Amino acid sequence: MKTIKIKPDKYYIIHAGQVWEGAGSSGLLQNCTVTIKKGRIERVSTGGLKTEINDAQHDAQVIRLPEITLMPGLIDCHVHLAFDSQNLLKTVEEWTTNPAATRSRIKQWMQDSLSSGLVALRDGGDLYGFSLQTREAQKTGQLEGPKILSPGTALYKKGRYGHFLGPGIETLADAKDQIAALAEQKVDHIKIVVSGLVSFKEYGLVGKTQFTAEELRAIVDTAHRYGLPVMAHASSDEAVSTAISAGVDSVEHGYFVKDATLKQMAESQTAWLPTVAPLGNLLTAGHVPYPGANLDVIRRSYEGQLEAINKAVNYGVLLGIGTDAGANQVYHGKSYLDELKYYQKAGLSNEEILSAATSASAKIVGMHEAGHLKPGKLPLFIGVRGNPLQNLNQLKNIEFIAYI
Repeated sequence: MKTIKIKPDKYYIIHAGQVWEGAGSSGLLQNCTVTIKKGRIERVSTGGLKTEINDAQHDAQVIRLPEITLMPGLIDCHVHLAFDSQNLLKTVEEWTTNPAATRSRIKQWMQDSLSSGLVALRDGGDLYGFSLQTREAQKTGQLEGPKILSPGTALYKKGRYGHFLGPGIETLADAKDQIAALAEQKVDHIKIVVSGLVSFKEYGLVGKTQFTAEELRAIVDTAHRYGLPVMAHASSDEAVSTAISAGVDSVEHGYFVKDATLKQMAESQTAWLPTVAPLGNLLTAGHVPYPGANLDVIRRSYEGQLEAINKAVNYGVLLGIGTDAGANQVYHGKSYLDELKYYQKAGLSNEEILSAATSASAKIVGMHEAGHLKPGKLPLFIGVRGNPLQNLNQLKNIEFIAYI
């Protein structure tokens, strides 16, 4: 795999056999050349490399990829960099007893994510702000990998689910104070925990909704006044509908959502990250995550989520790709293709899936200059062999990555 970190003071000429420019494109362009100038895609042209070389600066870096298909880089809209995909309780303990081990693993997971074609990761937060630390280390050049978007810590109501995601709040004043403090740290978004977890013991059971509609609306309005979008952990139809009514920007998970709420989601243009991998990967591995958990219960929840995704597409919901990487059996980077294939099982076409993974996810995370391989966009793209529009398995082996 060839990896290029694009420098704004260099000129690049990349020749590829094919280019998929992204959502809305009519198939693949053939025999293409992509030029990059001042840290932006300058042009995408067909017809070979000769003209571009003649026009280029003498110090241009020329990259020849005649057997490669270039396409926009992938984005994971929901990860937890501080989680290890195996044992959450042990990981949370390690955050205080051996934080260096956590940072070391995060460094590896950043590389795993990049190698999987991911150019950006939106984190869901952790109690000690490891993802925010990672973002800052990346900014200072201490760490390489996909762009990190971090909320620092998450907001949840003390005594409810979420103690490993943030310090917790008791009152609306607490919530406003935490948002102000997070804004001071220049976080990228606010994460709020609206509901509890989905039970793997009893089908359809979800931890209670943590906030009233009025409380949640006040919290969301506060975040928006600071210019911060809100991602909401919400499962159960009640929690999802409450979150949408409060004006959150994206619903995370959204298990057991009903048709009327999917239509509400579409009408309000609220994005949805269904995160199927935390269920599907348990089923694939035949892994029972805790005593009393039942794989048949997990299977019913999984099948219901696939059905809801299919309906969401028909209703016009903005769907992105979020894996919940770090959850049990959901591996950073490596599980991204799993999530794409679950969408395939839900009935989406490969083009719909890849559009969700690129342009739609870029919109959801606020990276409006990414998501397409077109002039004026940021040079965040990947290369694979063959045609990913025909076969998603081409994404198993990423041959080329351009990132910033």
